[in-house]
Amino acid sequence: MELVLEDITKKYKDKTAVQNVSATLHSGQLIGLIGKNGAGKTTLLKLLSTILKPAGGRILLDGQDIVKNPNVMRSKAGYLPQEVSAYPNLTVLEYLSYIASVKGIKKKDAEKQINSLLTDFHLENAKGRRMGNCSGGMKQRAGIICALLGDPQIIIIDEPATGLDPEERVAVRNILSRLSRERIVILSTHIVSDIEAVASRILLLQQGSLVFNDSPEKLIARAKGCVWEYMLPSLPEDYERQFPMIGLSFVKNNISMDRESGLLYNLQSMNMKKGNYIIGKFLSNLSVLTVMWLFVMHGAVLMLPFRFSD
Repeated sequence: MELVLEDITKKYKDKTAVQNVSATLHSGQLIGLIGKNGAGKTTLLKLLSTILKPAGGRILLDGQDIVKNPNVMRSKAGYLPQEVSAYPNLTVLEYLSYIASVKGIKKKDAEKQINSLLTDFHLENAKGRRMGNCSGGMKQRAGIICALLGDPQIIIIDEPATGLDPEERVAVRNILSRLSRERIVILSTHIVSDIEAVASRILLLQQGSLVFNDSPEKLIARAKGCVWEYMLPSLPEDYERQFPMIGLSFVKNNISMDRESGLLYNLQSMNMKKGNYIIGKFLSNLSVLTVMWLFVMHGAVLMLPFRFSD
């Protein structure tokens, strides 16, 4: 199966959300769509799922124009939007059965698929719980199951990790990776480390334009000679302590805690002898690909990820 994007453009009044995006995607690929807020990720996914129509360009699925014939895509795609809508008074099982019915799946086939997916996503013990009483992570997993009902050949997921704890994120990532062996799987995320190990292709959007379209290895290769890493001691009690070897200081108000990722070291921007260092939020366990994402997106002359010893 081949999905071709040819100079796709989408505008909202005076704003261009997606501009001249071209790419060719094939079955057997897990495509990671990354970019900061407002880069155009959600708009691009809505264009691929036929929720929106492009202002220009074509989207071809095995040679057929899905803008002119949207059912070509709709019959083969499973889509999860950024926010999962659910009827709060329905149980998880009732909600999934309703979605299966809307998709036209036969009752026996639906029961088999739902039971299998509930097990895969560790929701078998929650199927009698009302959706309104489910946690954010449970709703998100139920939403992903909805997207997978009907065995779609193209899976489009917008921010799959929303509301999931680290263990659930790994489970979802592994399931999508397995499914991508015979399908096209496209997912957008801000958590780059979630797709680093499984993505076969990275699409990087910046202000609506596609600035990178290649393998994660190629993206990492672009960091050669541009990214430095320095090991510092454990986080000191005195947050204003100076680090003369690199000329940076921590500011207490700029350090925050994140449940999912742990400490986020948010340093201030400052000018140095070697150029303008754009300093953002750095996790203590930053991956090389995450650093490259920051490097490409912000155009920094140099990015310094800090790793603190225990």
